[in-house]
This record gives sequence, C-alpha cells and structure tokens, in this order.
Amino acid sequence: ETMGKLLIFIFFAAGVLLLGIKMMTEKEMNIRRAQFLYCMGMRQKERKRLLRWEMGIYYVLALVISAAVSVPAVLATFHARLYGTEDIKIMMAKLLPFGAGELAALGVMVWILTEWYIWQIEGRAGEI
Repeated sequence: ETMGKLLIFIFFAAGVLLLGIKMMTEKEMNIRRAQFLYCMGMRQKERKRLLRWEMGIYYVLALVISAAVSVPAVLATFHARLYGTEDIKIMMAKLLPFGAGELAALGVMVWILTEWYIWQIEGRAGEI
C-alpha cells in the first residue's frame, strides 16, 4: 500500500515538474507564435483554445506514461511479496481511490498551470 502510494505521488510530482519545465522552455516560442497568429487574424479565443488543447495532450501523455510504469511496478511488488488474490483485492481497493484522487489533482494542477501560462503568453504577446 505504501509503495503504491509513493509511486503515485512520485509520478504526480514528476508530471507537474516536467510540465513546468516544458512551459518554461517553450514560453518565448509560444509568445512569438501568438504574435504571428494575431497578425494572421486569429482571435484570442482561438489561440487560447489551441494552447489548452496542447496542454491537454501533455496531460494525457503524463497519464499514459505514469500508468504504463506504475501498473507493472505495483504488480511486480505484489508478485515479489507473494500476495494472494484476496490481499491484492484489498490493496487495490485502497490504491485505486488514492490514484484517482492523484489523477484528479494532476488535472487540476494542469488546468491551473495552463490558465496561468495562457495569461502570461497572451499578456506578453500583446506587449509587442
């Protein structure tokens, strides 16, 4: 149980960290792109939707990668400790709600970071 929760938390923190790094490294490029799209006649609403869609892709990728790594690790732990079927059911009944909560928290963090990022991009794009 503790191992599973630790893995879920580690992947949550890694997902938020990687998303933050991605946002910082692509910020100037997205500012220039927003300026270009503005010059081409794209409305602010469309530019915001484009950025939200891109961040949504990264959220889904984080979910898929974390599931692809976490599930085998948890199953390997169950196998290494020789848990029986009933033990696994009890552990999964505890881990699944915790994991769902972490994924929801990651979704909220992605939404907050995305809105903050859009605010920065659109504000900086309007300055020049």
